[in-house]
Amino acid sequence: MLQANPKLPNSPETPLVTSPQASSVKTAQSINQGELEIACVDLICQLEALTSMAKESGREEHMENAAGTAKKMLTRLLEFSDSFFDGEKAVRTREEITRALHESAAYQEVLNSRSWGSAIKRAFMGGEDNKQVKITYEKLGLALIRACATVLYHAIVLVGFDSPLGKQIDQSTVVFVRELKESW
Repeated sequence: MLQANPKLPNSPETPLVTSPQASSVKTAQSINQGELEIACVDLICQLEALTSMAKESGREEHMENAAGTAKKMLTRLLEFSDSFFDGEKAVRTREEITRALHESAAYQEVLNSRSWGSAIKRAFMGGEDNKQVKITYEKLGLALIRACATVLYHAIVLVGFDSPLGKQIDQSTVVFVRELKESW
């Protein structure tokens, strides 16, 4: 698998992959169907596990760690995309992953800019986060949902909508996206 090291959105360049000509990126013709099917199931399981861990933490902790959770999910999506997609599929999935990475960085920046007084008020007096935190948190959630849905949709296309596994992945995707939306 191609190990991508995405640059932060604040950097002058924001490439997501080292090179589309990299020899480790598989073309659609060289994909082993069994490997693809196992990778699809594994991807959904990994995403569900990350969502479940985030859900188990309290709301405050989840919001504090949302950017990190999102980055872990986006890393899994990017690894899958780099391994199995080429052409238009790769472009579309990388666009959505990039958007979500930007939202993750923006959210982390907003969290880091909060004052100590605000943190103390939230921790000890039950105060609420400011409006900007809530807005960027919601934007991050929507971007993450779009990235997950886009990658999983293209995975279903590769597996085949009419195949038994394609139908199963489609159903799992619907459940996962709904759960992610509800928990975010």
